Order: sequence, then C-alpha cells, then structure tokens
Amino acid sequence: MCRNLLNWYMKIVEDLCPEFIGANLSVAIMDDEGIQEVNRAYLDHDYVTDVISFAYPPMPPDDFWTAEVIVNAPLAAKLGAENGNTNHEFALYLVHGCHHLTGAEDDTELKKENMIREELDWLKEADALGLLDHLLITEPSTGA
Repeated sequence: MCRNLLNWYMKIVEDLCPEFIGANLSVAIMDDEGIQEVNRAYLDHDYVTDVISFAYPPMPPDDFWTAEVIVNAPLAAKLGAENGNTNHEFALYLVHGCHHLTGAEDDTELKKENMIREELDWLKEADALGLLDHLLITEPSTGA
C-alpha cells in the first residue's frame, strides 16, 4: 500500500518539477537515533526530526534523478497514536519529504504554512483514494 501512495506522491513531484519524471525514489525508515545521526552528518543539525529528503541529479549512464526520503517511523507511530491516526502521521512525513524534493522550503513561518496547507490537501485527496490505509503497523502481529 505504501508503494501506491509513494507513486501517487511522485506524480505530484513530477508535475511540479518535470526533471523528476522517471526518478528513482528510495525510502529509508529510521528511529530517533538514526535520523539524528543523518541530520548531524549531512545537514549539520544535531536533533531528532521527522523526515529528511535528498535529491541527487542525474549521472550517466542513467540520466535519471535519484531521491531519498528518510522517515522517522517511531516518531510517526508515537505522534500518530497521540493524534489518533498513525497512518495519517506517517503519510504526512512521506508527503513532506517528497514536497521538499520539489524545492519547497519551510525555513520561514509563511513558507511552512504554505507547505503544510498543500500537504494537507494532498493527504485529503490521497485518503479519498484509499491510499492511507495500512501504512504503519503499530501493534505486533500475532502470527494468526
């Protein structure tokens, strides 16, 4: 199910940035410690965050962009449980990371508000399409 949501998000990314058409996207799931280390090593920020994304320009012979979205799944599970919807929280992190791939920034309050508004609209549409179901498992499987 997550693949369907990511494919849908990448169509939005491609519409906003045609250079991403055909891009390869990978998603890495990390915990607080892992994402803080990435944040420290690559962005010089020494704190836990919800999502980090990187875009890598094309290199021969492929000539396709490559993108990576790193999601803090335990944080999504924790905050999602507090808000009553872990799937929505996880999907929000994914869409936020994908949105950053388009060059969207949230370094000012106005930019942050604009990003959030767009992302919530995308989430509403994704939810209506049934793309937010079963994204994040929050309880261990019983094996039954």
